[in-house]
Amino acid sequence: MDAVMIRPRKAVKAPACAAKPIPKIKQKTAGPTKLAKAETTALWHAVNWMATVLREWKLDGFKNDEDQAQHEVQSQHLTTAKRALSKMNKMRKEP
Repeated sequence: MDAVMIRPRKAVKAPACAAKPIPKIKQKTAGPTKLAKAETTALWHAVNWMATVLREWKLDGFKNDEDQAQHEVQSQHLTTAKRALSKMNKMRKEP
């Protein structure tokens, strides 16, 4: 068996259009038991993204029955997440 020499890779500089880190936003925290408005908003964005993914999945069509069953399970998770966020939003607004 012949020995193979491996050369180290050269460092590649990231292009100027590469994604830059997102700066941290100073925001109020609501404490350990409640969510701040920014945190609730971020969760709503995530839930809306999940809804978009499920909608596109349905529009693309299902590969088979198992794929459709998985879609139904994820749709139920989405419904549960929406309800939980609605409850959290009500709790956040309470004094």
